[in-house]
Order: sequence, then C-alpha cells, then structure tokens
Amino acid sequence: MSCLSSLATTAKWVRICKWRWTERGGERGLMHWLFFFPRLDRAWSILPAIHAWHYCYHDYLNRGAVHPRLFLAAFLITLWGWRLTLNFARKGGYSWGGQDYRYPYIKAKIGPVAMGFLNLFVINIFQNALLALLTTPLWFTLLTYIPEWEAKLNWMDLGISVLFLSFLLIEGIADEQQYKFQTEKHALLKHVPRDQLTGDYRRGFLTTGLFRYSRHANFCAEMGIWWTVYLFSLNSMWTLYRDIEEPMNMLDPRSYINWTICGPVVLTMLFQGSTWLTETISAEKYPEYASYMASVSRIIPWKPRSPLPPSKETKEA
Repeated sequence: MSCLSSLATTAKWVRICKWRWTERGGERGLMHWLFFFPRLDRAWSILPAIHAWHYCYHDYLNRGAVHPRLFLAAFLITLWGWRLTLNFARKGGYSWGGQDYRYPYIKAKIGPVAMGFLNLFVINIFQNALLALLTTPLWFTLLTYIPEWEAKLNWMDLGISVLFLSFLLIEGIADEQQYKFQTEKHALLKHVPRDQLTGDYRRGFLTTGLFRYSRHANFCAEMGIWWTVYLFSLNSMWTLYRDIEEPMNMLDPRSYINWTICGPVVLTMLFQGSTWLTETISAEKYPEYASYMASVSRIIPWKPRSPLPPSKETKEA
C-alpha cells in the first residue's frame, strides 16, 4: 500500500508541476525553454564579478594577503555589475518571460531551429566564454606578481579607476535617459494618439541628452569600461619590469599588448554586430531613424553633423 501511495503522490505532484509549467507558457516543454529561450542575459552583469572575486580570493589563499590591485579591480567590476543588474531588473529582465526585444526579431528572420542553435552556441556558450575572457586581465595581474615583493597601488591605478568610474557614470546616465524616455513614451501612448505627440515621443526614439551626440552612448561606455579593465594588465606588466629593473621599450607594441586584449577586442566586435541589428530594427520601425543616423555619430560621442528635421508620424511604437 505504501508503494501505491507513493506512486499516487508522485503522480499528483507531476500533474501540479505540469499545470504550473503550462500556466507559465511552458507547454512546449523543458527542452524548448532550455534550447530556444535565451537566458545568459540574466547573468551578464553577475558572472564577471564572480570571476573577479575568484581571482582575488585565489591570490589571497596562495599568499595570505590581499592584492590591492586585484581587490580594486574586483570592487570596480562589482559596482558595474550592481548598476547593470538594477537597470536590467527594472526593465523586467528577470521576469518569467523577459528577454531582449531583438531575439523575437531574429527568430522571425531565421526560424526557430536556427534560433535554437544561435541561442545555444552564440548567446549562451560563446558569450559565457566572453564574460570569463573579459576578466582575464586580473588573472594576468595575478601571474605577473612576484610573491616576495609587496604589492602596491600606484598613480596608474588611480587613473584607471577614474577612467572606469567615468565610463560607468556615462553608461548610467545614458541608461537612465533611455529608461525615462521609454517609460514616458509608453505611458503617453496609452492615453494620447501618436499623431498628437510631439518631438521624440512622436518620433518614437530618443534624440536628446547623450543621444544627441551618440546613437549608442551606453554601448560606447560599456566597451570603454572593459578596455579600462584591460589597462590593469598593462599596469601589472609595467610594474613587474620596474621592480626587476628591466628596461622597457615603450615603442615596442609588446609593451601595450598581451593576450588578455582578446576580451575587449571580441567584445568590441560583438557590439558592432549588436549595433547593426539594433539599428536595423529601429530603421524598420521608425521612418525618421534614417535622418537620425545621418546626423548623429554611431557610437563615439561627437558633434552632430546636421540638425534633425521636425518629427513626422511614425509607425507603431
């Protein structure tokens, strides 16, 4: 009887779990959720900080002391991750069905099967490896340190920190401006017909603030942040040469390039494709976006080439 009771209980819980899964839109099964639904976006702002603190703690276990440069870098990366996580959360990124708005567009273009492979190999596996690669300058710092000597911060660490925080501030301002605009736009569209709106609300996209000088100011800042992290590896290499009293040829490219540059280089290349996709969607959705592209710099903030024409009626926002 106990065996039959256990089977009955198990069957009951299976039915309950199946109902709950169906209620959440999972009727196509767990494999659909794993294979076709991108999930790494939710970890993008979290994994780099975990990698960074791993290097810091690993060095502490080996030497019995905290390496100030590793601690500083891990702290800065944590600030970046904390801000990005909060921004992602307030946009609904951690809700059950939350996902990047570009994924449904890609799926419609290439089909569900190709999207499944893209999700598995590019969005999940490739980007997961990229997140680990972005923090390898800290590993380089760990490898170039001589345990017998005291680790110290120097003026370049201060400069790197100021540069990092500057990019972080720019990214935060850009995200805040974009979030405020999109929130207000969608709130207005619930009560006011689109043809009665004016300015950017009628265009459908933001052209003021930082976005008057860069179409993707947040992308620019994100790339700048990880190029700044790469500078920690250069500072460690230069510190090592100075400590061992080995002359450095500052005209030699090897003084500025090491293998950890792969992280920011790959990220920069990834953002080129991401920017192209984002602008393709925007140009299809908003007729005036072409004029915006002709007037404003793509990524690097710069003086606008020409004033934007008055807004006209746009397609569905």
